[in-house]
Amino acid sequence: MRKIAAILVLWLMAGAASAHKDRILPIAPDGTLGVVPATYGPVKVHISRAPKNPATLTRVAVSSPRFNIVLNECIVSKLKHITHIQASGSWYHTRGDTPPYATLTFYSGAYDPRRPTNDYYSVTFSLLDGRILMGQRAWDPLMGSWRTQYIDPADKCSHWRHLGMWPNNSFKPKPLRGSA
Repeated sequence: MRKIAAILVLWLMAGAASAHKDRILPIAPDGTLGVVPATYGPVKVHISRAPKNPATLTRVAVSSPRFNIVLNECIVSKLKHITHIQASGSWYHTRGDTPPYATLTFYSGAYDPRRPTNDYYSVTFSLLDGRILMGQRAWDPLMGSWRTQYIDPADKCSHWRHLGMWPNNSFKPKPLRGSA
């Protein structure tokens, strides 16, 4: 029964996610995210790279008149072999539980914009207060098919572990309250 409930929840989340498409935000040479309305911006991304290996990031900070955030060191330590960085966001969607937001996606390895299965880490943050809303990791393992993992809460480093923490890499949902 739990497996069916987990599959149903994932299916509903996938349907909701596909109903909304983020706007790609150009990143200017000074780090400013383009086309963000003045209400939320200007938003700037400050990225520091390792001196001997520019594909390794050492610090990622995002600032606006409303907030200043720096990604945790344990999250930044995952950002190695970065070949492409992309920003996207949405502020025109129905608010509900999701505030206006921007996402930074860090692609590692070979990046091909025509291929939907590029390896990446992404962090989504609120344009209202800089709060980290979600993280995501996607990769193509040596065996098996391309995988993706939502990381929530994304500001806690313990949640950025590999999926291999569960036996046979299966999804282990939290027990439902009151279930037998």
